Amino acid sequence: MIRCKSLATLAFLFLFSGASCLFAQEAQQELNAFLKSHCADCHMNGASEGGLDLEQLSQNLGEVATFAKWERLYDRVRTEEMPPKDSEQPTKSDRQEFLRLLNYPLTVAHDKSKGTVLRRLNRREYENTMNDLFG
Repeated sequence: MIRCKSLATLAFLFLFSGASCLFAQEAQQELNAFLKSHCADCHMNGASEGGLDLEQLSQNLGEVATFAKWERLYDRVRTEEMPPKDSEQPTKSDRQEFLRLLNYPLTVAHDKSKGTVLRRLNRREYENTMNDLFG
């Protein structure tokens, strides 16, 4: 059982490891189904309310602007700001499944973009560090 879980995990990570697109095919289909049923009226088929056209939205989460749009989309669905109250609302399970599918690629893309910046301490910072360590 443990071996099957680790193989499944490796397969899952392999699917999401692409540089240009971090969405797995199955996840992409489910995400598209959610977007078409709950977002198409305002953000597809030529409509781009709020400046968001989902048909033109790239899946390359390595691009800062694209990542920001997907992150904003995730946040708006999570806080139930979208879809708007006057339109048909997704079920709680549909909303949670959408967020679950979108969470992993966003997390992976964010982790890839973060980098640790190494720099030297200036004289004052070094003195303060030594004073903190040795009194």
